[in-house]
Amino acid sequence: MKKRNLLLTGMISITLPLLSVSCIDNVQINQNDDNDQVKQYRQEGETLYIETEIINKDVIQKILEDESINREAVTKIYSRKAKLVSFQTTIDNISEDSKDILKFNFKNLKEIDLINVERIDHYAFTRIDSLISVNLPNVTEIGDEAFARTSSLETFSAPKLKKLGREVFYKAKLVKDIKDPLIIGKVLVKISPDLDKFSNTEVEYVADYVFGHDSFGGSSSNTRLKSINLPNVTEIERNAFQGAHGLEIVNLPNVTKIGETAFYGALLLKTFSAPKLKNVFFNSFMETPLLNEKLNQNENLIIGKVLVAVSPNTRELFNTEVEYVANFANRSNKVLTSVNLPNVTEIGEYAFYEASSLETFSAPKLKIIGKDAFKGTKVNLNSSKNN
Repeated sequence: MKKRNLLLTGMISITLPLLSVSCIDNVQINQNDDNDQVKQYRQEGETLYIETEIINKDVIQKILEDESINREAVTKIYSRKAKLVSFQTTIDNISEDSKDILKFNFKNLKEIDLINVERIDHYAFTRIDSLISVNLPNVTEIGDEAFARTSSLETFSAPKLKKLGREVFYKAKLVKDIKDPLIIGKVLVKISPDLDKFSNTEVEYVADYVFGHDSFGGSSSNTRLKSINLPNVTEIERNAFQGAHGLEIVNLPNVTKIGETAFYGALLLKTFSAPKLKNVFFNSFMETPLLNEKLNQNENLIIGKVLVAVSPNTRELFNTEVEYVANFANRSNKVLTSVNLPNVTEIGEYAFYEASSLETFSAPKLKIIGKDAFKGTKVNLNSSKNN
């Protein structure tokens, strides 16, 4: 403990303890008194207030161990201080008990109001059947399945949302039987089944499964939608428009990234504009005439700056416009002997996999080589993630 000496008349020195005082909610608390503890949570009626910067398993566990908290009475969780909600033990790992820590311990939870939370990690509020309303005015990113299987969820506000993980609202009431496109913040979450065209200048990100899921958990099909115009979208998640059987025209002037199988099965898709595209997968366009007709005509498919697919009969590949080679760009070419791509900076995973005749490769600006990009070829280049 720090001490302070006060010099009094007659040069008598008296030592007094230096008190440390803090102020929380306008109440002064003496931090030197071991019997006093600043609580970072409290319950008032049906509302549980949590004022930690991170809401995680440890915080919830302390609340569960506090006998003053009546869990059965809690219908709302509120926080003004928290910035992050995460129940992950590592970046890619979360236990089953962590997933359900809220579901099983707050069985009457109906409302979540997290004023300053900016990110919600994977599975944070999954499988909470009682949850009806969510308010996240400052959240920008939500992780995989964070609100999946919330069978009562009706209201969801996140005006600053920019990115969603995978299947965030899988089997949530929020996305069932919608009549209008569901857009949250800058994210297109779901398209209503009756639209024949969709154009929007506000959306910047397209979530996965915008047509919803079928009874087997795959993508529902859509035969009515004919055209998409999204001038400000920069990224499209995997499986986004999978099953768009009637889609013919797509305009994405600012998109840079398209996920796996994003347009898989778009059986009428022939017109596709994405001049700024940099990152895409071969299977993003599988089972589309856009890809199939090119390959049948012995032509390579190039979209924007990306070599999406190599024709099976191409022997020598030279292109000065391409800057990125898609994952699995070479699917069946066994006769390709040389590749010269002077402006390519990145090659995706398995890009030239099993191109068994390939022996000459030139890309002087190359910085990144994906996993097994040249496996099964005569080119000796190792995978690298260095910029």
